[in-house]
Amino acid sequence: MLTLSGMYQPTPLSRCSMMDDVSDYMTPIPIFLPELLNPSDNQTEFQSQHEFSPDGNENTNRHHLGTSSFSLQLTFNGIRGVNWPSSIQLSSQSLEDEARQSEEQLAASRQTLSRLEDEVLQLERANKGLSSESEVADLLVLEQYINRLEEELAQCRTSAINSSEELVLKTAAAKATRTKRFETECALRELQLSICRRKLEYATAKALNEEDDGSCSSDEDSSISVSNLPEEEERINILQNELEELNQLNNRALSEAKEAELLNANRQSELARAQLEVEQKISMGRSECEARRQNLDEKRRQLEMNHSYLVTLRQKTTHAKLEEIALLQQTALIDAARKVENLERAAQNLIGANSSPFNG
Repeated sequence: MLTLSGMYQPTPLSRCSMMDDVSDYMTPIPIFLPELLNPSDNQTEFQSQHEFSPDGNENTNRHHLGTSSFSLQLTFNGIRGVNWPSSIQLSSQSLEDEARQSEEQLAASRQTLSRLEDEVLQLERANKGLSSESEVADLLVLEQYINRLEEELAQCRTSAINSSEELVLKTAAAKATRTKRFETECALRELQLSICRRKLEYATAKALNEEDDGSCSSDEDSSISVSNLPEEEERINILQNELEELNQLNNRALSEAKEAELLNANRQSELARAQLEVEQKISMGRSECEARRQNLDEKRRQLEMNHSYLVTLRQKTTHAKLEEIALLQQTALIDAARKVENLERAAQNLIGANSSPFNG
């Protein structure tokens, strides 16, 4: 709240003595200044160093008013800046200087306020750009892409393991077939060897029997020794057929094993190449994710700093607005002081006119 107090408060001047038989324009003009008669106003308050008695001599009052110098004290009871005085005292000679200084300060305050408001707008635009959600969405999409690549890499590794296991199974089957073929072939060779041995023994016994014509027991032994040859020959035929089947199975198993080995080699090569590509993509994606995260963290820190600075700017803007209001009030008080001074001069002129010899 602003209060305006003067160094004196003139009381209503006593009406000048009326001249007898004088025209109306010669009638003394009463001094009535409502601005000076309201010391209880909430906005202005005049305090006087000099007392003017309405009961005293009018000429004394006029002389006292004419010789006293005007002085105005402005007291500011509201919120002021650090370097702003709480009150100023103006003489009639310093009103113009103080008014000009107040106008300059008001212009500077308005420029500062405009600059602060521009900085606030620019900072709000920068914050809006920093808080863009598109980069966050892009980062989420990139992370999902990396997750899909990692799943694809896991599938490649699983396929490589399955291919190796399949090759191992086919190789084991080929080895088992080859082993069974070898065992069958060995049994067939042993059976053939046994038959050949028995045939040889039969032929030897027969030759010996021919030398001994009278020996019946030899015929019986020879017949017994070769009596089971048809069964063994039948078994030989079965083993030969089985051996042929095993040869076919072995050849087929070897072929499948070779094909599986070649397919596994090609598949392992393709999977290794795909795995390398996926790992490179994952590495690049992770690097990009890390760069984007760092960028977002930097923007987040910058945004926090901007928010803090924005609060400071708004506080400065509020302070500048308060200073502008104070300067406007001070300018209004100075204008009021000018009006008071003009009224005082008018009062002095009227007093001088009333005290002239013509009005005496």
